[in-house]
Amino acid sequence: MLRPFCTRAGVAARGTSRRLQRVLVDFGAEESFARAVGRVREHYGVDVALGRLRRHTLVHGAQMSALAMPPPRIFHSIGLTPLAITRTRMSRPAGTGLSISLD
Repeated sequence: MLRPFCTRAGVAARGTSRRLQRVLVDFGAEESFARAVGRVREHYGVDVALGRLRRHTLVHGAQMSALAMPPPRIFHSIGLTPLAITRTRMSRPAGTGLSISLD
């Protein structure tokens, strides 16, 4: 059966467009999958199954891990080592605390 809209929109039956995949991965990577489903509904008005959000987030994460990119060469060319930035918990309720340490 010919489906002109699906062809132009880049989606298939029971599929997920690249744009929606990006939204799912962005929200899924930030917090719990259950909260991410709520945020997708709140921001975009789209109901997405938790399993679908989880699957897209984990597949994207696995693809990123497989890249294994080395740090930029600019650090080594000028004699510096890259900074390791890690998240820490702070007692203040606002924002995210960052601590910077040299490796």
